[in-house]
Amino acid sequence: MVEIARPPLFTNPNRRIEFTELNEPKIMYATLAFHRYGDLTSKSTQICYIYGQQELYYIGCWIKEFPNFHDVHFPKSSTWEMNKEEQSKFKKSNPITWETLTKKHAEFFKIRHKINHFP
Repeated sequence: MVEIARPPLFTNPNRRIEFTELNEPKIMYATLAFHRYGDLTSKSTQICYIYGQQELYYIGCWIKEFPNFHDVHFPKSSTWEMNKEEQSKFKKSNPITWETLTKKHAEFFKIRHKINHFP
């Protein structure tokens, strides 16, 4: 079994997570997930919404499990992209979910950039 590196522990919950924001958010499959408050790994493959990346991790949120946790770290080695057909099918079968995620993503970044207490 391959050991997946977990992100460093977050000692300050208000600390800004540094990552590169993607030009276009992605919908991907994942199993492993880590958040500043703990392990959010799923027992089965789940769909996640990815809006950023670091060297070893994609940054995003789960769509069904823990959808309100932002800046979840998904190891790149255990996360994979849906193909175009799967993404199109997901967006058509879940238009409200896709629209909500896109709005939530935009609101999150507006708020994130306005908060002054992040170092």
